[in-house]
Amino acid sequence: MAGVEFAFNWFYADSKDIAMFSSGRLPARAPGTDPALPTVGTGDYDWRGFLTPAQHAQGSTRRPAQF
Repeated sequence: MAGVEFAFNWFYADSKDIAMFSSGRLPARAPGTDPALPTVGTGDYDWRGFLTPAQHAQGSTRRPAQF
């Protein structure tokens, strides 16, 4: 799923397990940035690239510490 360019949340469920993960190009935001608020256009709050797939939100009942 690393080739998916748009943000998408994937969900899976069967009789034993449930899981979710996000895919796409998610921005690595500048430190101190609140994504719910606007920022000034000085460049201090510009994206710092994109998150790696391992940094995306994910969880599974097989790994309950992450769910």
